[in-house]
Amino acid sequence: MSAAEGVVSRNPQTEGPKEGAVDIQSPSPADKQKKKHERCAQCNARVGIASSFRCKCGEVFCSAHRYPDMHNCSFDHFAAAQNKISKANPVVSGSKVTAI
Repeated sequence: MSAAEGVVSRNPQTEGPKEGAVDIQSPSPADKQKKKHERCAQCNARVGIASSFRCKCGEVFCSAHRYPDMHNCSFDHFAAAQNKISKANPVVSGSKVTAI
């Protein structure tokens, strides 16, 4: 057996990273994405932490469009309130008494 036959050549480009190795070239996801500011879904105005309002329909609105009638909300507030009341107040019925 010659020296050339016993040597196995390794190509670092075709092999995966070794355990414990850190890939320096790929940035972390936090570095890749810049922090996006939230915007009002109705007027596209930039809203901050104190001036943003999240509606039950799932969108974020500014102080001018925070009410459901101002942004044509798709969430049915009336049905949600009826369901909440019906769950909070169970039906109470008395036991039937036989007449003597």
